[in-house]
Amino acid sequence: MANENCLAGIRCPHCDNEKEFEITVEAYARVVDEGVHDLTSENDWDDDSRIMCMACRARGTVGEFSTMPSADVLRSRHGVWGEHPDYPADDWRYEVGNDDTRQGYWEWVASSIERDMAQE
Repeated sequence: MANENCLAGIRCPHCDNEKEFEITVEAYARVVDEGVHDLTSENDWDDDSRIMCMACRARGTVGEFSTMPSADVLRSRHGVWGEHPDYPADDWRYEVGNDDTRQGYWEWVASSIERDMAQE
């Protein structure tokens, strides 16, 4: 079952685990010489945050573990001139030629993945 809360859209690309991860988060605390006070319960992470799958111990970034990767993550995975196997550049060029999109290739792929996942 897919996660619907803070792990929504995160899955280990190595073992398909969706249940438990260690993620490097940014947290805020009031710190004095004697120690840490008032560590907030709020924490943040983004596509560049480090993540480790607790099932298989695979490591990477949250973006690499995302089932809805951003254009930047896709670009870094496949290269600027690369191509996603499920979203051919020819399909993107066709949409550009018909004025159906003004997005760059990787932005188009990211939005296509998001659209297709929403339809499932």
